Amino acid sequence: MTIFLKSVKVVDSGSPHHGKIVDIRLADGAIAAIGDLEPSENDQVVAQDGLCISPGWIDLHVDFADPGEEEREDIESGVAAAIAGGFTGAVLMPSTNPVVDSKSQVEYVRKKAEHLPFYLYPAGALSRQLSGDELAEMYDMQRAGARCFTDDVKSNLKADFITLALEYVQQFDAPVFIMSQEPSMVKGGQMHEGEVSTKLGLKGMPSAAEVMQVERDIQLLRYAGGHLHFMGISTAGAVEAIARAKDEGLQVTADVNIANLVLNDERLVDYDADYKYYPPLRTEQDRLALIDGLRKGIIDAVSSDHRPQFEETKKCEFSLASFGSIGLESCFGLLGKTGLSVEERVDVLSKMPRIILNLPELVVDEGQSAQFTLFLPDEAWIFNKAHIQSKSKNTPFIGETLIGKAYGVIVDDTLVTINK
Repeated sequence: MTIFLKSVKVVDSGSPHHGKIVDIRLADGAIAAIGDLEPSENDQVVAQDGLCISPGWIDLHVDFADPGEEEREDIESGVAAAIAGGFTGAVLMPSTNPVVDSKSQVEYVRKKAEHLPFYLYPAGALSRQLSGDELAEMYDMQRAGARCFTDDVKSNLKADFITLALEYVQQFDAPVFIMSQEPSMVKGGQMHEGEVSTKLGLKGMPSAAEVMQVERDIQLLRYAGGHLHFMGISTAGAVEAIARAKDEGLQVTADVNIANLVLNDERLVDYDADYKYYPPLRTEQDRLALIDGLRKGIIDAVSSDHRPQFEETKKCEFSLASFGSIGLESCFGLLGKTGLSVEERVDVLSKMPRIILNLPELVVDEGQSAQFTLFLPDEAWIFNKAHIQSKSKNTPFIGETLIGKAYGVIVDDTLVTINK
């Protein structure tokens, strides 16, 4: 069966059809024709007013808790959450139990997702058991399908280890993903260090902890070479440091978590652990600097940083609560509240993640393999628990009005529409 998209608007800055309203026929997992077409009796027809199509969205860091804590999330439920958010791919963090630090673990992840209409990109651990002491089997993992290497939120990596990792991955041109926070300055921290943390009596994590570590890691990149990617940038100072590094011509990229684009630390005044994120929510000045950094291309991409948690680890005393929130289902709708144009939103979710991961370019054009997202860019809707496909429900956005929603995804020969 072929898929026929009636009168869809192409949102893809790399496509010759960008900005045009066209008909699209897909067959055998690729675009067969674009233009002014008529459906045939064998077509599966999709017709929806205001519908847009773009290259499929990719989330650069998610936690599906599989293997090890499948009751919190597993690959199937995580993929369902991603598809509900309009994503056709995601990078799975290696901080599971056991850690994804070997060829066999990468193969486990890929095999478990191979029957799903989704591209799951395993990230291999930088160090064995996330210890920060000894390089993991990066070459073997890359051969098995790992797209990048990271110790996830572990920020205690020493300078000589990062240098060695950056030098090592250059033989197969893979990026090193880093969460840059100076560990001794954030240890025991509960939120951003500032006026709000002082009023609440909570130990804070200063902006300087991020800025100092980002600047150190840029210095290591300058020395060792390679491709360094910063995950979850949260401060204005880090944006400035990355801008300088890009101006210098260093191969550095960065993403920002959606929560840091739409929330600031004032949301924590009621000690609501659903707002407890890592890196923490920062000041309004930082939030605006992050949006400006996206517009200017200093920050390359946006991540949901999907981190499902057990209910009992969020509904507890704030100082004991886990960091993180689910985010895949609400990410695009929240991004619509930032003031970014639809073209900017699509680029930071589709074009730039592909560049960062060294994936082949994908555009909406004839002959291109089917990895596309269908969406309604300006539709307002209220996010509620019925929209959540994740096993976990920990999110501060229940009841929030979001702008823009996913309608469906097309991956290979499969069309999945989203019931919202």
